[in-house]
Amino acid sequence: YDACREAVFRDAQLSPLVRRARQLIHDNYDRPELTLESFAESLQVSPVYLSRMLKKELGTSFVGFLTQTRIRKAIQLLNATSLTIHEIAEQVGYDSQHYFSTAFKKVMGVSPNRYRRGDAYQEV
Repeated sequence: YDACREAVFRDAQLSPLVRRARQLIHDNYDRPELTLESFAESLQVSPVYLSRMLKKELGTSFVGFLTQTRIRKAIQLLNATSLTIHEIAEQVGYDSQHYFSTAFKKVMGVSPNRYRRGDAYQEV
């Protein structure tokens, strides 16, 4: 209950711009062409302003939040499907399996293959 209440409180503290940005990232994380510039344009603000607001309110950059969102979804797919790493990379918005694996390892401490085998908890 307390965790739920904290999440609602945190969400209520976010500006409408950051709430919209967060929702748009959740809705569009699978698009490899997603950039800060195109994203800011769709929200009708400058990239610099959007970047500052995300950092201030979420504590991370646009790229950082996008990467977290993509890796979270990749973890769900690794745990719940038998899709190949390449297929998962494509589904979460990466053009290249190599780039996906690099990003995954940077966030999780192990490669997607090792995570799937259950090695994540020994490594992290």
